[in-house]
Amino acid sequence: MDVPGLLEKTHLFHGVAADDLQAVAQVAAPVSLAVGEAVYDSGSAADALYLMEIGTVEMRARGGEQVLATYGSGQVFGEVPFFGRSAERTRVSRAVAREHCSLLRIAYADLERLLTARPALAAAVYRNACLFVTQALRELMPHMQRPYF
Repeated sequence: MDVPGLLEKTHLFHGVAADDLQAVAQVAAPVSLAVGEAVYDSGSAADALYLMEIGTVEMRARGGEQVLATYGSGQVFGEVPFFGRSAERTRVSRAVAREHCSLLRIAYADLERLLTARPALAAAVYRNACLFVTQALRELMPHMQRPYF
């Protein structure tokens, strides 16, 4: 598996230098899930983000089976609490494998260490996160029925 290549195709690591991608790949741990197995549960400690290699994961609402989002090959999920910087990082949804899945798990502690040691990596990751949020807000704005202010 070409982990640096897989990372580079994601919204979070797009445009990152090859040596930085290799450093992130070194801390990415493979995870295999069976159908119906949870990646994490609502209310559990948030300590890692995940990159889908193969398969599909559903994000389900707290306390229910309502599907909020579906993530497939090449997508990242579980990154929001990392950027929240809250003292208590907890999951607000449940992530469940819809089919057999192969993922990569990147611990927040490892990512934080790399971002601190590699300023160019940090700049790219934070820029990419901002671009992702900006795009999501642009898509959401036309659907809003009330003004913000």
